[in-house]
Amino acid sequence: MQKFLLLLLSLVLLGPLGIDLYLPTIPAIAIGLGSSEAVIQSTISLFILVLGLGQIIAGPLVDKYGRKPIALVGIIIYMIGAAMAALSTTPTLFVASRLLQGVAVCCTAVVAFSGVRDRMNGNEAARAFGFLNGTLNIVPALAPLLGGLLAEAFGWRAPFWFLVAYGAAVLVLIAFYLPETRPADTKPVTGLPLKQYWRILNDDRFLIFPGVRGQRFLDHAGEFFCQPHHSQSRSANLPCYWQCSDVAGSGQPDARRQFSAC
Repeated sequence: MQKFLLLLLSLVLLGPLGIDLYLPTIPAIAIGLGSSEAVIQSTISLFILVLGLGQIIAGPLVDKYGRKPIALVGIIIYMIGAAMAALSTTPTLFVASRLLQGVAVCCTAVVAFSGVRDRMNGNEAARAFGFLNGTLNIVPALAPLLGGLLAEAFGWRAPFWFLVAYGAAVLVLIAFYLPETRPADTKPVTGLPLKQYWRILNDDRFLIFPGVRGQRFLDHAGEFFCQPHHSQSRSANLPCYWQCSDVAGSGQPDARRQFSAC
């Protein structure tokens, strides 16, 4: 079972690596593609948006065609998207590559967490979900460091070639070692199960978790979006995003002006 979890972990890591690995290279990408940093930065939000909405479609697909085939398709799309990003010569092509990777990750994420539910129950499943979700807390701290080192040594395109290589390694592992976990009695789905989605959206227990996760993401994302360079600001030696957070929440009359200055 431990090997099975590690295979699922390799799928889960595709998401946070795709989001966080290239964060330190945003200014260099903007210069290299002749674009503004705001446009390149927006690809993070677009990636996450596609990742979230795409799972509405990916869920029925993994029930209809099986976990493993959708995982393999997702990984291949992920590699194509990463290669497109590495070879991009225009901002439009770069944005398209990030959207493609978002589509890919929504497939692999659904497969990973479906696999836990297929094979485990009770406390064992809770521990597995905790293990997989725990990586989502660790990778955002380590991936930018790795991406920065790669970019420093080989240029801003290097982190995306790393994603291609990682995707290839995961593709081999999943193709040869991941078993198909879809239960034999799974009913094939035709179209989107809109009635089920509506019932879930009206479940108070469900709404609590997206609320908590959303707040947590905003706390994390604010660190990057306030100041992409994480440069040192005028006073003390604190990163600018810390000072922006303090000013924005201080209630000072000129808080908005100072926040914009950050």
